[in-house]
Amino acid sequence: MRHNLLGTVLLSMLVGLFVTAMSVSAAAGTKPVRETATTVNALSESRASKYYRLNRAKKTKLRFSGAAGEGQVIRRITLPKGTVVTDGSVYDNPLMNDTPDLSYYVKRHTYAKGAYGTGFLPAMFTFNKSGLTRIKRPAYLFPNQTNYFYTGGLKAFGDDQYHSNLVKITTDGYVEYYRYHPVTFTEEKKAVTFDYRQKPTSYVKIQKTLKKGAKTYLYFKSNLKGVNDKHIHKTGNYRYRLTINNLHTPYSRINPTVNFRVYASLYTFGGQAYYSIAAL
Repeated sequence: MRHNLLGTVLLSMLVGLFVTAMSVSAAAGTKPVRETATTVNALSESRASKYYRLNRAKKTKLRFSGAAGEGQVIRRITLPKGTVVTDGSVYDNPLMNDTPDLSYYVKRHTYAKGAYGTGFLPAMFTFNKSGLTRIKRPAYLFPNQTNYFYTGGLKAFGDDQYHSNLVKITTDGYVEYYRYHPVTFTEEKKAVTFDYRQKPTSYVKIQKTLKKGAKTYLYFKSNLKGVNDKHIHKTGNYRYRLTINNLHTPYSRINPTVNFRVYASLYTFGGQAYYSIAAL
């Protein structure tokens, strides 16, 4: 997959913020080191997404991976009025993402034989702002990363062989749970493995968001299987509540997959340890 050029571009954008010792060996870099909140916040601000709400339904295209290569399969889609989107693109490799993704629910009809991967909006999508209203980052999204959260917390972040499950919060207000399940495809005559299926194991629509200090409370009408949410009401839209606690303890390490330093924020979801890539 052609991520090397993208990695170089991302790394160059961080010049002036940090100097990364590229000569650090993969073995020495796997141990996480504590970072300051100022470090991660600066990185986050440099790569902050812009958010827009659709004032009307919009026809556009999604790019998937396929036999011809990453982003080479085009699927047409109509996004409903009110959908929240960003100004960036989402790539198949989560380490290369710099923006949150749309939900599986809104993209579900675009998945077909010969198309695999995330399915991302081309950057050209936001060049024409007709029908879009600029909005603040939705309360259910977190500022320091692409809203991919992996099980295992700090231990998992420091271990390349840890097969973490994934929780994704999407721009259009869904929470999705993916079990670690590697699937191998053929791309440009080479075998490419994705760690997660296109369809989540379970997903729910966020009905309400409440923030109190370091904690974010997400309310659902149904249980999100795989995640430790709490049943609080028998009826109504707010039957289940997921408590996300930002521990405000960022770490970094050299990741041998992309060969430069990555940063993580630590969280708990319903008391269970998670981490998220904060910035590259």
